Parts: sequence; structure tokens; C-alpha cells
Amino acid sequence: MKIIRSLANINIKGNSAIMIGNFDGVHIGHQEIIRENLEIAKNKNLKTLLITFEPHPIKFLKPDQNYDFRITSLSEKLRILKEFKLDYVAILPFNHNLSEFSANDFLQKILLDSFKMKHLTIGHDFIFGKNRTGNFLLLEEESKKFNFTIKQIKEISFNNQKCSSTIIRQQIKNGNIYQSNPLLNRYFSISGIII
Repeated sequence: MKIIRSLANINIKGNSAIMIGNFDGVHIGHQEIIRENLEIAKNKNLKTLLITFEPHPIKFLKPDQNYDFRITSLSEKLRILKEFKLDYVAILPFNHNLSEFSANDFLQKILLDSFKMKHLTIGHDFIFGKNRTGNFLLLEEESKKFNFTIKQIKEISFNNQKCSSTIIRQQIKNGNIYQSNPLLNRYFSISGIII
């Protein structure tokens, strides 16, 4: 799995099947997106590319909000993603420049031009671009024009519990670790240096 940390030096060999999101927790909903994308990439002979952001866009866009709790640190997220044997993971720096990209510019300049996208797999609630104007309907329309395929994954539940990073985060904050574990498909853990 090759890590891409800048849009300046991208060298992807071949066209790609892309997944985009924060992937905080890499929970069962994220895992479904990854599995579906891996299958499509295999069938279409495409490279698998997961795009995530650092810092979390909420932390950049709403710095006054107390958003210092993530389910997984960046290093932990990368460790989990490595198990899926992806070809590439791009960690895009979420800054003022990126936040100003319109949905169409993000699609054209980053996904199509930089990352050679031929397929995109997204979650049920995926939105992107300045003022959150990009969504599945826009992507579906643009896919006909730019010759790429798109797959939207339905919301995933476990025991009638919707799965989202927000719900898992709240369960962990409330001390309900055992309820969050099935949504993560692993035991929740924290890694760090013990002093």
C-alpha cells in the first residue's frame, strides 16, 4: 500500500477505482465501501485508491467546536487499512486551498486528472466540494460525461443500530465500548506511549 501525501507528486500506474471519506474508525460501513470497491477494481482491472483527509474537515471548518476526539488516529487508521491490501491511500491536507474547491473542480482536477478515476464508490451520505454542493446525483450526471462508473453503498446497520462514526464516537464517550465493538468489527483500542 503506497501512501500519497501531496497532490504535487502523484504517480499512479494505471486508472483507479476510488473511495473517498474520513474513514474515522474504519467501521463496518467503511469496510463495506472498501470491499465493494476492491471487487469492482478487480473486475475492471483498476488500481484501488482510498482518499482521506488530515486534519478532519470539521476541525478545519469549525475550529471553535471542541472536536478533538477521533475513533482512530491517522497512524491507527493506516494500520487498519493496510489489512485490506489497497494499492494507494491518499492523505489530502485539508486546508483553505482544498476547502475552496467547487464540487466540479474537485471532480475534474483531483479525481479525474490527478488520480485517473474510472470508478468511484461512496457512502450513502457522501457530499463534497465548497458549500457541500457535490452529491450522488451530481456524480451520476457527470459520470456519463466523463466516462466513469459510480456505486453508492446503502446505510449499514447492526442489530437495528445504524452505523456511523458519530454514533460510535458517542458510544465510546459514554463508556458503551461493548456496543461500539460490533460496529467497528473489532475491539476498540487506543495506542500510545505509556509514561
